Amino acid sequence: MWGWGIALISLLPGKTLPVVYWPLGIPLDKWAHFVVYGVWMWLLFPMAILKGISRLKIALSAALFGLLMEVLQSAFTRDRIFEIFDIAANSAGILAGWWSYRFTHKRG
Repeated sequence: MWGWGIALISLLPGKTLPVVYWPLGIPLDKWAHFVVYGVWMWLLFPMAILKGISRLKIALSAALFGLLMEVLQSAFTRDRIFEIFDIAANSAGILAGWWSYRFTHKRG
């Protein structure tokens, strides 16, 4: 469900928003990408473990999904563009979600 939500938000027509900078001078929308993809990893890892899917495959699939969303935004929306920094934020969120899941779910 989370992936469908990401797709919906990514592909809805957007309006030009003012750029708001948060900590480290990073625009707010990049922080949103980071958090959304990090939470998604957190939610996907238990399923991966139960189904015997490697975490690496899940993480790579999520990264490719993020790339696909950027390509589709550029191709099918008028006011959204492909942004390499969105992909970087998605990937950083994926890595943070992976790390935080491993850190909080250490085995014995």
